[in-house]
Amino acid sequence: GKQTYLQASERAILAASGSVTANPTASAVMIQAADLLVGPTSEIVLAGPEAEVRETARALRKLYAPRKVVAALMTELPVDASSPVAPLVQGKESRELALYICRNFSCQAPVTGASSIAAAMRGLGSMLTTTRS
Repeated sequence: GKQTYLQASERAILAASGSVTANPTASAVMIQAADLLVGPTSEIVLAGPEAEVRETARALRKLYAPRKVVAALMTELPVDASSPVAPLVQGKESRELALYICRNFSCQAPVTGASSIAAAMRGLGSMLTTTRS
């Protein structure tokens, strides 16, 4: 599962390390991939009605939180079991907008309500830009 992908990512980054070192400006995507690999990375799941999920996803894209992965689960659009996000969104169906903050596929309790979601999103930026341990 996930460990296989992490190992493959690590091998790809190591294989490209010479090129990245020699020409870092031409290797922006590889540098971003390396940053995601070493983390910390948070998986964010937005669940609920499509219009609210899309609006909140737009707000999340504007937030400076460089090591975040966002998955959406919309009430009107079920996720296919073969989708890469299926393990992350499984069991998170919601009729109202809910925000889940997860690490290593382990999620905190859902945050609901506009003001609580806004506060959680503001906290995300500082959580993901702190020094790595």
